[in-house]
Amino acid sequence: MGIGGVLRDHEGRWIDGFSACIADGDPLRAELLATKEGLILAWSKGITYLICETDSLEVVQSLDNYMESSMHPHKDIPSFIKKLLQKEWQVSIIHVFREANLVADKLSRLGDPSFSQVSFWQCPP
Repeated sequence: MGIGGVLRDHEGRWIDGFSACIADGDPLRAELLATKEGLILAWSKGITYLICETDSLEVVQSLDNYMESSMHPHKDIPSFIKKLLQKEWQVSIIHVFREANLVADKLSRLGDPSFSQVSFWQCPP
């Protein structure tokens, strides 16, 4: 299973992208990890205003309704994301339809199973 994402500027131009292969888990875990990695990348690039789009409504709902005492199956990931969101920046995490998220979907298929780290794409592959 893979994860992927892309950072674009306000005009839709490519800033950076990422992909990775994850060894185990379910689709929700993959979507949460992709959100986490995208936020880490955006923060590392000094982005202070971000609209994070995901085609997983479950991720948006998980983060909107997450509480530290939650019995969420992957509670470590939403907990980490919530801590990222408390940094000095403005982030909105919104749901988009899969058709609007095709680049991230393609990047998720580029994760190399023999390489456990995140690969970064400074230009579109």
